[in-house]
Amino acid sequence: MNRSKILVELLEIKKLLCRLTSGRDTKATILVGQGKIEIMSFNITSGQSKTATVVFTDANGKVQPLPAGNIPVWTVIPAAALSLTPAADGMSCAILGGTALGPLTLTATVEGDPTPGVDPLTPSIVGTVVAPEDTQGTITVA
Repeated sequence: MNRSKILVELLEIKKLLCRLTSGRDTKATILVGQGKIEIMSFNITSGQSKTATVVFTDANGKVQPLPAGNIPVWTVIPAAALSLTPAADGMSCAILGGTALGPLTLTATVEGDPTPGVDPLTPSIVGTVVAPEDTQGTITVA
């Protein structure tokens, strides 16, 4: 199985986990051969603010800095799910729940080495935009 096919399968697993855990931020670990893949999901209400952060690691899990000038580019599908405000260094992004209720995929794409197009990294997380819940009620008597 090639890398792109594996990534597609993992994205489907992420979406399934997100649906199974709706209403809660979730972290799951899947063991694949000798390694492990951590899958996370999150929920955000329309109009709610959160901060997404990205960390890049080597094969041993050690945090690695990106090559100079390589700044992650944040994207979301569907576009109306979140408003994105990336930090100047791209390592975090302020997100605001949008108007498109339902599942979303948030991705931070960056070149992993100094040579453009050679080693793109595309970590992503799935989430769900949910409608805000009622927090109080008012009864009036006329």
